Amino acid sequence: MARHSVALHPINYAVWYECVSGRSGELKAEIERLTADGRALTEADVTRLFKKFVAPVGLETSERVAESARRILQGMEQSALEATDRTSAFDQSLSQWQAELDREARDSTALQEVVDSTRQMTDAVRQLQSRLDVSQKEIAQLRAEVAAVRSEAQSDSLTGLHNRRSFEQHVAKFLADRQSAMSLVLVDIDHFKLVNDTHGHLFGDQVLMAVARVLRESLRIDDIAARIGGEEFALLLPSTPLKGAVELAERIRTAIAGSRIRRRNSEQQVGQITVSLGVADLWPTDNGESWFTRADEALYTSKREGRNRVTAPSLQHR
Repeated sequence: MARHSVALHPINYAVWYECVSGRSGELKAEIERLTADGRALTEADVTRLFKKFVAPVGLETSERVAESARRILQGMEQSALEATDRTSAFDQSLSQWQAELDREARDSTALQEVVDSTRQMTDAVRQLQSRLDVSQKEIAQLRAEVAAVRSEAQSDSLTGLHNRRSFEQHVAKFLADRQSAMSLVLVDIDHFKLVNDTHGHLFGDQVLMAVARVLRESLRIDDIAARIGGEEFALLLPSTPLKGAVELAERIRTAIAGSRIRRRNSEQQVGQITVSLGVADLWPTDNGESWFTRADEALYTSKREGRNRVTAPSLQHR
């Protein structure tokens, strides 16, 4: 990256990481072709390479790239901090030596030359210290940008909850764990199309954000809330058996049914908003699809039986 004088930002890190890791032979071959005549890659080249070879690889690669970038930047930041400490200590020592030499060199031409050289070294060290300070700030900014890109890749832009891809990642982690009781709750806003058709999509967005807020405030720190469709949400609940998940779902249903949403810039209340919920705990024989299917079937039972209710599969059907 230094040879090509590319900027240190997440897209460039992604392209060069995929190249040097050997994961994309096509990307490496394309870079070698573009640089065969000795020219450096431009920002436009790197952006095109990113869109063609890196962007399609999906969230898993994005996560890997972001994690690698974080490790690199953390190491760079630590090195800069250590260098800062050392140059600061060296600067202090040089200043002390310079003061001593000043006292001894008043009548000695040779010592005066040493003093002059020491003073030059002191100036150089202070310039290095200044550059290190700037580098530390740039590294901290890069780390923040990498974290922001990762967060955006996992978040629903409207509600701030996890998005569907992040939800699927967490399901995979839950299935790999299986060390404690776990439950899944699906939540669907009742008659949401009618809400949009009657009151407009801006008000529909208000409803989605209000429901997301209730979900977020109802969960523990280890629970996961995601928006997985237009008006559909999912809750992943570790260390929560079926009974506890049903009780939580009922509290959420009651909280949403009891709330009243007002139009923005107006005191006008718009009818009751309700949700239907389906609950399924994780069975030993489950995979991700079967677990989700049982929760989805429970959700649609709630819809068929009148909405604004919680349904869970009977324990006797295990």
